[in-house]
Amino acid sequence: MRLKTFFLILLIPVVLSGCQTLSCRQFEVTGPSHFIISPADGMISSIVEIKEGAVPEINDAGKTAYLKELAGKLTGDYRLILIFMKPFNYHGILSPLDGTVAEVSHTPGSFRNLYEKDAYLENERSCVLIDGEVRLAIIPVAGFLYRRIRLDVFSGDSVARGACIGRILWGSAVGIMLPATCPLRVKVGEKVRVGKSIIAELPQ
Repeated sequence: MRLKTFFLILLIPVVLSGCQTLSCRQFEVTGPSHFIISPADGMISSIVEIKEGAVPEINDAGKTAYLKELAGKLTGDYRLILIFMKPFNYHGILSPLDGTVAEVSHTPGSFRNLYEKDAYLENERSCVLIDGEVRLAIIPVAGFLYRRIRLDVFSGDSVARGACIGRILWGSAVGIMLPATCPLRVKVGEKVRVGKSIIAELPQ
């Protein structure tokens, strides 16, 4: 009986997360258009500086990862803001600004538990490159237990700020890469709400 109860409790976040991803929707975003909104629900777990290079390089938790899917596609220094998602968080992914999808890609990888700080550097991920007033990238990262990332946009699609661009069935993190010239409005450990929290501002 105890074992049955344990598995039922384990299924609760799965069912709730599944209902959330199936209902991914357009969010009504308020506030000035120069605000870059959060693409996901969760907590800021890392903010990493990415220096300009032929292949963007991330150094975090004593490890290095190369974003080969973005080779030659970013100009200048960038920052990666990683949002860690718990099972009860809303699992839709929104566009942080108005723009056009420049490219959609997928990178195979591991399925490590994202409670390990460096796991996101090795895990399977997707990438949506968006051209708006700045070029940014949205990077959903798969987790240990639920390993499906579904994107609903294609190269050339127009996206509005707050529009649903995909969902994680059920991944565990979403990264947003912004030019280093965008003033940040968040810090590590801060909780953010999808479509409402301000991640950064467009450069003046």
